[in-house]
Amino acid sequence: MKKCISIILSMAFLFSFTFSVYAMENDDRSHINSDTVTSSGRVMSLSDFNTLYGPPSLSMYANNVMSEQSAQITINNINIQKDILSFTANISVDGVSEKLSASGKLYNSYKKKDGINSIIGDLVDYNKNYEILLFEIYNDNHEEILRIDSPLADTPHLKLYLKDSEGQILLFELPIPTVLLDIEIANQEKSPLDKDAYWFAQVIPPVEEKEIFSEDGFLDDYDTSLNNQTRAVGTATDWFASSYNTITYTYAGSQVYCSSRPYGSWYAANVSGDTTWNIDFRLAEYTTIDGVRNENFPNAFTYREVTLGAGVGAKTTIIRRFLTGAVYGYGEGSNIGAYIGNTAWSALSSVAPTSAQLLSALNSCINSSTYRTVKLGDDVSSRYATGDQSFSSRISSSYEMASRDHSMHIQVVTRKSTSGSSTSNGLLYASWKTYKRDVYNGTQTKPINFSYRVS
Repeated sequence: MKKCISIILSMAFLFSFTFSVYAMENDDRSHINSDTVTSSGRVMSLSDFNTLYGPPSLSMYANNVMSEQSAQITINNINIQKDILSFTANISVDGVSEKLSASGKLYNSYKKKDGINSIIGDLVDYNKNYEILLFEIYNDNHEEILRIDSPLADTPHLKLYLKDSEGQILLFELPIPTVLLDIEIANQEKSPLDKDAYWFAQVIPPVEEKEIFSEDGFLDDYDTSLNNQTRAVGTATDWFASSYNTITYTYAGSQVYCSSRPYGSWYAANVSGDTTWNIDFRLAEYTTIDGVRNENFPNAFTYREVTLGAGVGAKTTIIRRFLTGAVYGYGEGSNIGAYIGNTAWSALSSVAPTSAQLLSALNSCINSSTYRTVKLGDDVSSRYATGDQSFSSRISSSYEMASRDHSMHIQVVTRKSTSGSSTSNGLLYASWKTYKRDVYNGTQTKPINFSYRVS
Protein backbone atom coordinates (compact mmCIF):
# COMPACT_ATOMS: atom_id res chain seq x y z
CA MET A 1 0.00 0.00 0.00
CA LYS A 2 2.82 2.43 0.92
CA LYS A 3 4.54 1.74 -2.42
CA CYS A 4 1.25 2.27 -4.29
CA ILE A 5 0.67 5.62 -2.56
CA SER A 6 4.24 6.67 -3.35
CA ILE A 7 3.75 5.88 -7.06
CA ILE A 8 0.45 7.77 -7.20
CA LEU A 9 1.98 10.83 -5.52
CA SER A 10 4.99 10.61 -7.78
CA MET A 11 2.78 10.62 -10.86
CA ALA A 12 0.74 13.51 -9.48
CA PHE A 13 3.94 15.45 -8.93
CA LEU A 14 5.09 14.77 -12.46
CA PHE A 15 1.76 16.03 -13.73
CA SER A 16 2.07 19.22 -11.70
CA PHE A 17 5.55 19.85 -13.10
CA THR A 18 4.03 21.18 -16.30
CA PHE A 19 2.73 24.61 -17.07
CA SER A 20 -0.75 25.93 -16.42
CA VAL A 21 -0.80 28.25 -19.41
CA TYR A 22 -3.80 28.79 -21.66
CA ALA A 23 -3.67 27.32 -25.14
CA MET A 24 -3.33 29.64 -28.05
CA GLU A 25 -6.52 30.50 -29.89
CA ASN A 26 -5.74 27.94 -32.60
CA ASP A 27 -5.25 24.46 -31.11
CA ASP A 28 -4.01 23.20 -34.45
CA ARG A 29 -0.98 25.39 -34.16
CA SER A 30 1.86 22.89 -34.75
CA HIS A 31 3.16 21.55 -38.03
CA ILE A 32 5.61 18.65 -38.35
CA ASN A 33 7.35 16.79 -41.14
CA SER A 34 10.43 14.58 -41.20
CA ASP A 35 12.80 17.54 -41.23
CA THR A 36 11.15 20.41 -39.33
CA VAL A 37 8.58 21.18 -36.70
CA THR A 38 6.90 24.55 -36.33
CA SER A 39 4.85 25.61 -33.33
CA SER A 40 3.62 28.49 -31.21
CA GLY A 41 4.61 29.10 -27.63
CA ARG A 42 4.30 31.57 -24.79
CA VAL A 43 6.64 34.13 -23.24
CA MET A 44 6.53 35.43 -19.69
CA SER A 45 8.81 37.56 -17.58
CA LEU A 46 10.93 35.88 -14.92
CA SER A 47 8.98 37.68 -12.19
CA ASP A 48 5.68 36.40 -13.61
CA PHE A 49 7.12 32.90 -13.78
CA ASN A 50 8.11 33.06 -10.11
CA THR A 51 4.72 34.55 -9.18
CA LEU A 52 3.00 31.65 -10.90
CA TYR A 53 5.11 28.69 -9.94
CA GLY A 54 7.01 29.69 -6.82
CA PRO A 55 4.16 29.94 -4.24
CA PRO A 56 2.70 26.85 -2.55
CA SER A 57 -0.66 27.31 -4.32
CA LEU A 58 -0.90 27.01 -8.10
CA SER A 59 -3.04 29.43 -10.08
CA MET A 60 -4.98 27.77 -12.88
CA TYR A 61 -5.48 31.14 -14.57
CA ALA A 62 -1.98 31.87 -15.73
CA ASN A 63 -2.91 34.57 -18.20
CA ASN A 64 -4.18 36.78 -15.37
CA VAL A 65 -0.62 37.49 -14.27
CA MET A 66 1.55 36.61 -17.23
CA SER A 67 2.76 38.65 -20.16
CA GLU A 68 0.61 38.54 -23.28
CA GLN A 69 3.47 37.90 -25.69
CA SER A 70 3.37 34.93 -28.02
CA ALA A 71 6.28 33.17 -29.70
CA GLN A 72 6.90 31.07 -32.78
CA ILE A 73 9.55 28.39 -33.22
CA THR A 74 10.75 26.38 -36.20
CA ILE A 75 13.13 23.52 -35.39
CA ASN A 76 15.22 22.05 -38.18
CA ASN A 77 18.61 20.50 -39.03
CA ILE A 78 18.10 17.82 -36.38
CA ASN A 79 21.09 15.50 -36.13
CA ILE A 80 21.64 12.67 -33.66
CA GLN A 81 24.75 10.53 -33.30
CA LYS A 82 24.35 7.93 -30.54
CA ASP A 83 23.61 10.11 -27.49
CA ILE A 84 24.70 13.46 -28.99
CA LEU A 85 21.96 15.72 -30.37
CA SER A 86 22.15 18.94 -32.32
CA PHE A 87 19.56 21.13 -34.03
CA THR A 88 18.90 24.70 -35.05
CA ALA A 89 15.79 26.79 -34.51
CA ASN A 90 14.38 30.14 -35.50
CA ILE A 91 12.48 31.80 -32.64
CA SER A 92 10.32 34.86 -33.12
CA VAL A 93 8.84 36.97 -30.32
CA ASP A 94 6.61 39.87 -31.37
CA GLY A 95 8.24 39.89 -34.79
CA VAL A 96 11.84 39.87 -33.52
CA SER A 97 13.76 36.72 -34.54
CA GLU A 98 16.72 35.04 -32.89
CA LYS A 99 18.71 31.93 -33.82
CA LEU A 100 19.12 28.94 -31.51
CA SER A 101 21.95 26.51 -32.26
CA ALA A 102 21.66 23.68 -29.74
CA SER A 103 23.96 20.77 -29.11
CA GLY A 104 24.64 18.40 -26.23
CA LYS A 105 24.24 15.00 -24.67
CA LEU A 106 21.05 13.01 -24.13
CA TYR A 107 20.23 11.06 -20.97
CA ASN A 108 17.45 8.85 -19.72
CA SER A 109 15.29 10.92 -17.38
CA TYR A 110 14.70 10.02 -13.73
CA LYS A 111 11.06 9.49 -14.83
CA LYS A 112 12.14 6.11 -16.24
CA LYS A 113 11.92 4.83 -12.66
CA ASP A 114 8.18 5.55 -12.80
CA GLY A 115 7.84 3.62 -16.07
CA ILE A 116 7.71 6.78 -18.21
CA ASN A 117 9.67 6.86 -21.47
CA SER A 118 11.42 10.20 -21.12
CA ILE A 119 14.76 11.45 -22.45
CA ILE A 120 16.29 14.78 -21.50
CA GLY A 121 19.11 16.80 -23.02
CA ASP A 122 21.96 18.73 -21.44
CA LEU A 123 22.08 21.24 -24.28
CA VAL A 124 23.87 24.52 -24.89
CA ASP A 125 23.00 27.28 -27.36
CA TYR A 126 26.25 28.03 -29.16
CA ASN A 127 24.81 31.31 -30.42
CA LYS A 128 24.50 32.35 -26.74
CA ASN A 129 21.03 33.81 -27.28
CA TYR A 130 19.25 31.39 -24.94
CA GLU A 131 19.80 29.30 -21.86
CA ILE A 132 18.15 25.92 -22.43
CA LEU A 133 16.34 25.18 -19.18
CA LEU A 134 14.63 21.96 -20.24
CA PHE A 135 14.70 19.78 -23.34
CA GLU A 136 12.55 16.69 -22.84
CA ILE A 137 11.43 14.06 -25.33
CA TYR A 138 8.33 12.77 -23.53
CA ASN A 139 7.58 9.72 -25.67
CA ASP A 140 4.80 8.28 -23.54
CA ASN A 141 1.03 8.27 -23.15
CA HIS A 142 0.90 8.89 -19.39
CA GLU A 143 -1.26 11.99 -19.17
CA GLU A 144 0.36 15.29 -18.29
CA ILE A 145 -1.43 18.53 -17.50
CA LEU A 146 -0.36 20.72 -20.40
CA ARG A 147 -2.05 24.10 -20.69
CA ILE A 148 -0.05 25.40 -23.60
CA ASP A 149 -1.24 22.64 -25.89
CA SER A 150 -3.84 20.51 -24.12
CA PRO A 151 -4.34 18.07 -27.06
CA LEU A 152 -0.80 16.82 -26.33
CA ALA A 153 -1.60 15.98 -22.70
CA ASP A 154 -1.84 12.22 -23.26
CA THR A 155 0.34 11.88 -26.36
CA PRO A 156 4.10 11.98 -26.96
CA HIS A 157 5.47 15.52 -27.08
CA LEU A 158 8.60 17.63 -26.84
CA LYS A 159 9.14 20.24 -24.14
CA LEU A 160 11.59 23.06 -24.83
CA TYR A 161 11.82 25.73 -22.13
CA LEU A 162 14.25 28.61 -22.59
CA LYS A 163 15.46 31.77 -20.91
CA ASP A 164 16.54 34.61 -23.19
CA SER A 165 19.21 37.25 -22.66
CA GLU A 166 16.63 39.60 -21.09
CA GLY A 167 15.58 37.01 -18.52
CA GLN A 168 12.25 36.15 -20.16
CA ILE A 169 10.99 32.56 -20.05
CA LEU A 170 9.89 30.97 -23.34
CA LEU A 171 7.68 27.87 -23.19
CA PHE A 172 7.24 25.52 -26.14
CA GLU A 173 5.35 22.20 -26.09
CA LEU A 174 5.09 20.54 -29.49
CA PRO A 175 4.92 17.20 -31.30
CA ILE A 176 8.08 15.12 -31.32
CA PRO A 177 9.99 15.45 -34.62
CA THR A 178 9.90 12.18 -36.56
CA VAL A 179 13.66 11.66 -36.34
CA LEU A 180 13.45 11.66 -32.51
CA LEU A 181 10.51 9.28 -32.12
CA ASP A 182 12.45 6.01 -31.95
CA ILE A 183 15.67 6.98 -30.21
CA GLU A 184 16.97 4.99 -27.25
CA ILE A 185 19.76 6.00 -24.91
CA ALA A 186 22.09 3.15 -24.02
CA ASN A 187 24.17 4.96 -21.41
CA GLN A 188 23.05 4.58 -17.80
CA GLU A 189 24.66 7.78 -16.56
CA LYS A 190 22.72 9.92 -14.13
CA SER A 191 21.02 12.82 -15.83
CA PRO A 192 22.15 16.32 -14.74
CA LEU A 193 19.77 17.40 -11.98
CA ASP A 194 19.35 20.95 -13.29
CA LYS A 195 18.33 19.61 -16.70
CA ASP A 196 15.86 17.07 -15.39
CA ALA A 197 14.19 16.80 -11.97
CA TYR A 198 15.37 20.22 -10.76
CA TRP A 199 15.27 22.19 -14.00
CA PHE A 200 12.91 24.71 -12.36
CA ALA A 201 15.54 25.48 -9.69
CA GLN A 202 17.52 27.35 -12.33
CA VAL A 203 14.94 30.16 -12.09
CA ILE A 204 13.05 29.56 -8.81
CA PRO A 205 15.13 29.94 -5.62
CA PRO A 206 14.67 27.52 -2.70
CA VAL A 207 12.16 28.38 -0.01
CA GLU A 208 14.56 27.27 2.71
CA GLU A 209 18.08 25.92 2.83
CA LYS A 210 19.88 24.73 5.99
CA GLU A 211 23.19 23.35 7.10
CA ILE A 212 22.56 21.58 10.40
CA PHE A 213 25.52 21.12 12.74
CA SER A 214 25.17 17.97 14.80
CA GLU A 215 27.21 14.84 15.38
CA ASP A 216 24.60 12.90 17.31
CA GLY A 217 23.41 9.64 15.88
CA PHE A 218 19.68 10.34 15.69
CA LEU A 219 18.73 9.00 12.27
CA ASP A 220 15.13 7.89 12.82
CA ASP A 221 13.95 10.25 10.07
CA TYR A 222 16.13 8.39 7.58
CA ASP A 223 14.76 4.88 8.22
CA THR A 224 18.35 3.92 8.99
CA SER A 225 19.03 1.78 12.03
CA LEU A 226 22.43 2.50 13.51
CA ASN A 227 24.29 1.87 16.72
CA ASN A 228 24.97 5.48 17.70
CA GLN A 229 26.77 4.86 20.96
CA THR A 230 30.39 5.94 21.23
CA ARG A 231 32.47 2.80 21.49
CA ALA A 232 36.10 1.86 21.85
CA VAL A 233 38.59 -0.22 19.88
CA GLY A 234 37.38 -3.78 19.44
CA THR A 235 33.75 -3.00 18.62
CA ALA A 236 32.13 -1.53 15.51
CA THR A 237 31.41 2.17 16.00
CA ASP A 238 29.33 4.62 13.98
CA TRP A 239 30.55 8.03 12.85
CA PHE A 240 28.50 10.99 11.58
CA ALA A 241 29.23 14.07 9.53
CA SER A 242 29.62 17.18 11.69
CA SER A 243 26.96 18.88 9.58
CA TYR A 244 24.39 17.92 6.98
CA ASN A 245 22.15 19.67 4.48
CA THR A 246 18.45 20.16 3.85
CA ILE A 247 16.73 22.16 1.12
CA THR A 248 13.11 22.94 0.29
CA TYR A 249 11.64 24.04 -3.04
CA THR A 250 8.09 24.96 -3.92
CA TYR A 251 7.14 24.58 -7.55
CA ALA A 252 3.82 24.30 -9.37
CA GLY A 253 1.89 23.87 -6.13
CA SER A 254 4.07 21.07 -4.73
CA GLN A 255 6.77 21.18 -2.06
CA VAL A 256 10.01 19.25 -2.54
CA TYR A 257 12.11 18.63 0.57
CA CYS A 258 15.54 16.97 0.55
CA SER A 259 17.69 15.89 3.48
CA SER A 260 21.05 14.14 3.16
CA ARG A 261 23.53 13.10 5.84
CA PRO A 262 26.82 11.26 5.35
CA TYR A 263 27.68 8.68 7.98
CA GLY A 264 29.53 5.40 8.31
CA SER A 265 31.03 2.87 10.65
CA TRP A 266 34.57 2.00 11.66
CA TYR A 267 36.29 -0.87 13.38
CA ALA A 268 39.80 -1.28 14.76
CA ALA A 269 41.21 -3.85 17.15
CA ASN A 270 44.30 -4.48 19.23
CA VAL A 271 47.07 -6.05 17.16
CA SER A 272 48.63 -9.36 18.07
CA GLY A 273 48.41 -11.46 14.92
CA ASP A 274 46.88 -10.37 11.62
CA THR A 275 44.11 -7.92 12.55
CA THR A 276 41.53 -6.30 10.28
CA TRP A 277 40.57 -2.63 10.48
CA ASN A 278 37.93 -1.00 8.31
CA ILE A 279 35.94 2.17 7.67
CA ASP A 280 33.07 2.92 5.32
CA PHE A 281 31.09 5.87 3.95
CA ARG A 282 27.30 5.75 3.53
CA LEU A 283 24.37 8.08 3.02
CA ALA A 284 21.24 8.61 5.09
CA GLU A 285 18.99 10.59 2.75
CA TYR A 286 15.41 11.04 1.66
CA THR A 287 13.22 13.24 -0.51
CA THR A 288 9.59 14.09 0.14
CA ILE A 289 6.96 15.59 -2.15
CA ASP A 290 4.21 17.31 -0.20
CA GLY A 291 5.37 15.49 2.92
CA VAL A 292 5.35 11.98 1.46
CA ARG A 293 8.61 10.18 0.72
CA ASN A 294 9.33 9.57 -2.94
CA GLU A 295 12.03 7.00 -3.64
CA ASN A 296 12.26 7.79 -7.34
CA PHE A 297 12.62 11.56 -7.22
CA PRO A 298 16.36 12.26 -6.85
CA ASN A 299 17.86 14.01 -3.86
CA ALA A 300 19.40 17.42 -4.60
CA PHE A 301 22.59 16.48 -2.71
CA THR A 302 25.22 14.11 -4.09
CA TYR A 303 28.82 13.25 -3.15
CA ARG A 304 32.06 12.83 -5.09
CA GLU A 305 35.73 12.15 -4.47
CA VAL A 306 34.94 10.07 -1.41
CA THR A 307 38.25 9.33 0.29
CA LEU A 308 38.92 6.66 2.91
CA GLY A 309 42.20 6.00 4.65
CA ALA A 310 44.02 4.21 7.45
CA GLY A 311 47.26 4.82 9.33
CA VAL A 312 48.92 2.52 11.84
CA GLY A 313 51.20 3.39 14.78
CA ALA A 314 54.22 1.96 16.53
CA LYS A 315 55.22 -1.68 15.95
CA THR A 316 52.48 -2.14 13.31
CA THR A 317 52.42 -2.47 9.55
CA ILE A 318 49.73 -2.79 6.83
CA ILE A 319 50.05 -6.02 4.85
CA ARG A 320 46.82 -6.20 2.81
CA ARG A 321 44.27 -3.70 1.44
CA PHE A 322 40.75 -4.10 0.05
CA LEU A 323 38.36 -1.65 -1.60
CA THR A 324 34.68 -2.35 -2.14
CA GLY A 325 31.33 -0.58 -2.43
CA ALA A 326 28.87 0.82 -4.96
CA VAL A 327 28.59 4.16 -6.73
CA TYR A 328 26.08 5.38 -9.33
CA GLY A 329 26.07 2.79 -12.13
CA TYR A 330 28.82 0.59 -10.66
CA GLY A 331 28.59 -2.11 -8.01
CA GLU A 332 30.56 -4.99 -6.55
CA GLY A 333 32.81 -6.51 -9.22
CA SER A 334 32.83 -3.38 -11.40
CA ASN A 335 35.99 -1.63 -12.53
CA ILE A 336 36.22 2.02 -11.49
CA GLY A 337 38.91 4.69 -11.38
CA ALA A 338 40.44 5.56 -8.02
CA TYR A 339 43.49 7.34 -6.68
CA ILE A 340 45.35 4.80 -4.53
CA GLY A 341 48.07 5.91 -2.13
CA ASN A 342 50.50 4.38 0.33
CA THR A 343 53.18 5.68 2.69
CA ALA A 344 56.12 3.54 3.78
CA TRP A 345 57.37 3.65 7.35
CA SER A 346 60.65 5.04 6.03
CA ALA A 347 58.84 8.29 5.17
CA LEU A 348 58.05 9.00 8.85
CA SER A 349 60.48 10.67 11.23
CA SER A 350 59.12 8.80 14.26
CA VAL A 351 58.67 5.11 14.97
CA ALA A 352 55.91 6.03 17.45
CA PRO A 353 53.91 8.77 15.65
CA THR A 354 51.47 11.02 17.45
CA SER A 355 47.90 11.46 16.22
CA ALA A 356 48.93 14.69 14.45
CA GLN A 357 51.84 12.91 12.74
CA LEU A 358 49.53 10.10 11.62
CA LEU A 359 47.15 12.62 10.03
CA SER A 360 50.02 14.46 8.33
CA ALA A 361 51.37 11.18 6.93
CA LEU A 362 47.92 10.18 5.66
CA ASN A 363 47.39 13.56 4.00
CA SER A 364 50.72 13.10 2.20
CA CYS A 365 49.59 9.62 1.21
CA ILE A 366 46.34 11.02 -0.27
CA ASN A 367 48.08 13.91 -2.05
CA SER A 368 50.65 11.63 -3.70
CA SER A 369 48.18 8.92 -4.69
CA THR A 370 48.18 7.48 -8.21
CA TYR A 371 45.21 6.95 -10.52
CA ARG A 372 44.45 3.28 -11.10
CA THR A 373 41.64 1.15 -12.41
CA VAL A 374 40.49 -1.09 -9.57
CA LYS A 375 37.86 -3.78 -9.30
CA LEU A 376 35.44 -3.23 -6.45
CA GLY A 377 35.87 -6.08 -3.99
CA ASP A 378 39.45 -6.92 -4.99
CA ASP A 379 42.57 -7.10 -2.88
CA VAL A 380 44.86 -4.34 -4.18
CA SER A 381 47.84 -5.41 -2.04
CA SER A 382 49.91 -6.87 -4.88
CA ARG A 383 50.83 -3.36 -5.99
CA TYR A 384 52.49 -2.41 -2.72
CA ALA A 385 55.18 -3.52 -0.32
CA THR A 386 54.12 -5.19 2.92
CA GLY A 387 55.64 -2.53 5.15
CA ASP A 388 53.22 0.37 4.67
CA GLN A 389 52.26 2.79 7.42
CA SER A 390 49.33 4.45 5.56
CA PHE A 391 46.87 3.50 2.85
CA SER A 392 44.26 5.64 1.09
CA SER A 393 41.68 5.42 -1.67
CA ARG A 394 40.00 8.41 -3.31
CA ILE A 395 37.27 7.66 -5.83
CA SER A 396 37.63 9.59 -9.07
CA SER A 397 35.33 12.60 -9.49
CA SER A 398 33.72 10.79 -12.45
CA TYR A 399 31.81 8.63 -9.97
CA GLU A 400 29.00 9.80 -7.75
CA MET A 401 27.23 8.65 -4.63
CA ALA A 402 23.62 9.77 -4.46
CA SER A 403 21.43 7.35 -2.50
CA ARG A 404 21.25 4.85 0.34
CA ASP A 405 22.23 2.15 -2.16
CA HIS A 406 25.68 3.68 -2.52
CA SER A 407 28.61 3.12 -0.18
CA MET A 408 32.39 2.90 -0.12
CA HIS A 409 34.45 0.67 2.15
CA ILE A 410 38.15 0.01 2.76
CA GLN A 411 39.65 -2.79 4.78
CA VAL A 412 43.26 -3.13 5.84
CA VAL A 413 44.93 -6.10 7.45
CA THR A 414 47.46 -5.02 10.07
CA ARG A 415 50.30 -7.03 11.60
CA LYS A 416 52.77 -6.64 14.43
CA SER A 417 56.06 -5.62 12.83
CA THR A 418 58.66 -5.69 15.64
CA SER A 419 59.15 -7.50 18.93
CA GLY A 420 57.85 -6.18 22.23
CA SER A 421 54.57 -4.55 23.17
CA SER A 422 53.27 -1.01 22.88
CA THR A 423 50.30 1.28 23.24
CA SER A 424 50.08 2.88 19.80
CA ASN A 425 48.08 5.57 18.06
CA GLY A 426 45.86 4.65 15.12
CA LEU A 427 43.89 6.60 12.53
CA LEU A 428 40.92 5.89 10.29
CA TYR A 429 39.74 8.67 7.99
CA ALA A 430 36.96 9.76 5.65
CA SER A 431 36.49 12.87 3.50
CA TRP A 432 34.09 13.85 0.73
CA LYS A 433 32.90 16.68 -1.48
CA THR A 434 29.24 17.64 -1.34
CA TYR A 435 27.40 18.79 -4.47
CA LYS A 436 24.06 20.59 -4.55
CA ARG A 437 22.30 20.04 -7.87
CA ASP A 438 25.68 19.00 -9.33
CA VAL A 439 27.42 22.20 -8.13
CA TYR A 440 30.27 21.95 -5.59
CA ASN A 441 29.00 22.84 -2.11
CA GLY A 442 31.94 22.16 0.22
CA THR A 443 34.34 19.54 1.58
CA GLN A 444 34.19 17.73 4.92
CA THR A 445 36.69 15.49 6.67
CA LYS A 446 36.27 12.96 9.46
CA PRO A 447 39.52 11.82 11.11
CA ILE A 448 39.01 9.15 13.78
CA ASN A 449 41.89 8.88 16.26
CA PHE A 450 42.21 6.05 18.77
CA SER A 451 44.74 4.10 20.81
CA TYR A 452 45.31 0.34 20.57
CA ARG A 453 47.57 -2.30 22.08
CA VAL A 454 50.28 -4.18 20.20
CA SER A 455 51.34 -7.39 21.89
